[in-house]
Amino acid sequence: MENLDGETEKVEYLSLFNEAGADMQVEVKLKGFDGNVDSSQMNAEAITRLIDPKTGHFLCQMRFDDWPFDIVSYHINPKAKKLTITAKPLQA
Repeated sequence: MENLDGETEKVEYLSLFNEAGADMQVEVKLKGFDGNVDSSQMNAEAITRLIDPKTGHFLCQMRFDDWPFDIVSYHINPKAKKLTITAKPLQA
């Protein structure tokens, strides 16, 4: 997703998930950052929100409370019904 300057716009995590009554937990682990992100919930089909519709690739960057981060990994545990997103601060 691009902004008006043609730069890639980072999706805000809080806008992706938080579905009441959903059965999967979403957890965020931040590396090298002194902060945390509240867990949220999603339905399994919401995993497609992690894919950039323009490129068809998984999001590699995301904002957490407007702080820009690189995504290190996504881990899906279907038995535990949990998605874990690991991210580190974006290097300028």
